[in-house]
Amino acid sequence: MDKVFSENQLTDDDILLLNSNGFRKLGLTSMLITVFDGKPMKAKEYYFYKTIGNGENQKKLAGRIQSALMKKEDEIIKKRLSEVAKGKYIYNLYSNNSVYSYLKRIAKKRKMKINQLVEKFGYVYKSSRTEQKVIDPQQIWDLRKKGLTYIEIAEQLGSNPTTISVLCKKYFGGDPLIPRPIEDYITIQELMDQHHIDHKTIMKLVRQNNLENHVTIRHRYLKKSEIIPVIAEYKKQNLHHQALLNRYNIS
Repeated sequence: MDKVFSENQLTDDDILLLNSNGFRKLGLTSMLITVFDGKPMKAKEYYFYKTIGNGENQKKLAGRIQSALMKKEDEIIKKRLSEVAKGKYIYNLYSNNSVYSYLKRIAKKRKMKINQLVEKFGYVYKSSRTEQKVIDPQQIWDLRKKGLTYIEIAEQLGSNPTTISVLCKKYFGGDPLIPRPIEDYITIQELMDQHHIDHKTIMKLVRQNNLENHVTIRHRYLKKSEIIPVIAEYKKQNLHHQALLNRYNIS
């Protein structure tokens, strides 16, 4: 065992967590069956304490195995939390069903609440389900108009991004940076699809003509009455653009 464990660079924790399948993968099945009646606990007791069937050593071994299991579980929890964390915050964990179910199961096993488990690993848990803080919509409006994201606004107001989004929809009909009335505006992607013109060219025309330009969480909005005539004039005057349209038979 000592030779095989050394060759495979196994730590004590790795060895403590070995099961029958682990011994098989290391090529130690024959030894396990012949010497230790096929029982990994006997093999591990002998490896660490050079005894077999010693009650005191078995008790120590069981404690060390439990400690190794907890350490491994902690490493998995840290990894799962890092996947969903935004800085030091964990927002609306229940929206990620896989991670939420796993942590809920672990928290129950450890007789803890999810927020207590999360905080144990150095994160701050924010859930819109338990949001009690009264937030002034005007604060959200002012911060968003300054260009702060929902996450940044949530951090400043001690809330969470989902709650901020819900309040924006409730009080403003959506992102405060979306111009109103929305039907008077058009996104870059819509312009590209409708007028067969690339993003870079559209933004060049916006800058050259100093047109209205609204950037939201997901889209950039331009005023139809301004940008569409400018694009039409560009397509009419630009010979290179006309050549491309003719080449690819685009009307």
